[in-house]
Amino acid sequence: MPELKSLKNENTEASEKFSELTKETIFYPSLHRQLLREQTQLEKKVDMLRQENKKLLEATQELKRLEEKLQLLLKQKEVVTQEKDLAEKLQHHFEVSQMSYNQGKKTSEKCAGPVNKNFCPGNNTFDTQPQKLQSLLEQATAQDERHLQKEVLHQATC
Repeated sequence: MPELKSLKNENTEASEKFSELTKETIFYPSLHRQLLREQTQLEKKVDMLRQENKKLLEATQELKRLEEKLQLLLKQKEVVTQEKDLAEKLQHHFEVSQMSYNQGKKTSEKCAGPVNKNFCPGNNTFDTQPQKLQSLLEQATAQDERHLQKEVLHQATC
């Protein structure tokens, strides 16, 4: 009888061991399938992140290009503002000179005698002064236009 009891114990132990091995046999393939699914999901996520990274790099390049364009436009605006300020100053100087000339002309008209009609003693205003000022203004404007063209050409090549 003790042998029978020993066989029953061995049978019970073998049955328990078999049951554990059966559970493991079911568990490991299931775990393997789950890990494969997770790996596939991670690969998809990596691919998605790579695509997003590519888009971000493209957007960054576009932003840099737009920033450079903005800087160029700001420089051009600054040049135009400087040109406008210079033109206003020249116009103001021209108007002041024109008023001075007109004042001198009135004075020369009041002068009497056989004096050169282009010159009145005590007044150094000549009839050609407005033409000289106009010429200076035109020269300054032409020079400013050349400077602006050079600046725009330089900025366009950069």
